[in-house]
Amino acid sequence: MRTVILGSIIALQLVSPAAAADPEKVKLGLNNASHEFSRCASFFFMVSIALENSKAMELAAKYKTVSDQALEYALQTGAVAGLLKEAVTSRFETDFLSMKDKIGGNTSNVSILNKEHMEPCTATMQNPDAVMERWVAEIENR
Repeated sequence: MRTVILGSIIALQLVSPAAAADPEKVKLGLNNASHEFSRCASFFFMVSIALENSKAMELAAKYKTVSDQALEYALQTGAVAGLLKEAVTSRFETDFLSMKDKIGGNTSNVSILNKEHMEPCTATMQNPDAVMERWVAEIENR
């Protein structure tokens, strides 16, 4: 999976019209994509904890795997954007703590987060290339 996302980042840098005009726009777009991936990593991690607390260990492990994958995407895109690993993991932690506050520290309230994050984060993880392309295009069009 790591090779796939890195290849996609490199291809995006090479073929993007934004890259030809301004490589900094590609970096800015990838910075935003990194933040989206880290937010989803936090969300899926919170869901995995909620499932562990309800003793659904097998399903919790699957969500933890997706969280790990999302964090890896965040780290890779962040690195290309010039972010330090510590910046990306700080985003993850900040988003996680914000989500924890939103559910009152009680994972039984995770449906509050599901309503906001499940659909967009599932789409993000199903097509990470589209996330990067969308963010780069959005920056390019500003």
